[in-house]
Amino acid sequence: METFTQTRYGLMEYRIAEPENSPAERTLLIINGGHTHCNSPLPDEPYLLDAGFRLIVPSRPGYQGTPSTTGRTAEGAADALAALMDKLQIHQIDVIALSAGGPTGLQLASRYPQLVRSLVLQCAVTCEWPDAKQKRIASLLFRPGIERLFWAFFRGVLNAAPRFTLSKLMESLTTLDAKAIIKDLDDEQLLSMKQFVETQRSGSGFMNDIHHKSGDLSSIQARTLIVFSKYDGTIPYHHVEYAMSRIPHAELCLTEAESHLMWFSPHYRVVRSNMLDFLQKI
Repeated sequence: METFTQTRYGLMEYRIAEPENSPAERTLLIINGGHTHCNSPLPDEPYLLDAGFRLIVPSRPGYQGTPSTTGRTAEGAADALAALMDKLQIHQIDVIALSAGGPTGLQLASRYPQLVRSLVLQCAVTCEWPDAKQKRIASLLFRPGIERLFWAFFRGVLNAAPRFTLSKLMESLTTLDAKAIIKDLDDEQLLSMKQFVETQRSGSGFMNDIHHKSGDLSSIQARTLIVFSKYDGTIPYHHVEYAMSRIPHAELCLTEAESHLMWFSPHYRVVRSNMLDFLQKI
């Protein structure tokens, strides 16, 4: 269940998940990507809890219950997350930053080196992201007010024709044949992907995201693992090259997962194992 707290930067909505069988030894902050929030399904959550991590999953500024005023920039969002950790009396964390949450994760690691022990970037934005055309499309579909109507329409079509709708969505998420990827999903995989995307909303958060800057990556002291799909159709590969050339302690995990939504690929099992090994080394 989500909860709210007032930080010195503004209101923050977040959710905490604890391991069932033993006390958590370490805290893992999940920085969600675009169009998602603290209650969005996390395919990795059961595995991370089984590994003994306490999970803190916030709604980034502009998403669900966290207002944009808490931090419109990536720097502001990072400051608000650090303030949330201070409020919760948590002094060291590991971080997983997904997709459009990448700049916030990178700013958090560079601005608060004593707080962030390790950083995992999953298909994450690391530098300039949308071009002018993409920003115009985003402004048309995902600005406050319009985004609510867009996602309501999307969910209606998704419920009526899930494979067709996911195939159309997948066209922007992969460089491979989108229809073939969705066709190959079994019923359980299809349901998991459907559950992930049907909770999506943009609020005012995505309009913030497209202007976010990642800051000085060379100042990041945390060990960093960059996880990226070879066939990501959303985030170009030069984001990997940019981060690898600037983050001092960066490692790369390149996967054959078929799309930006790599968690729904059988290839992701190897990624998950590598990621857990990386997080548990320290």
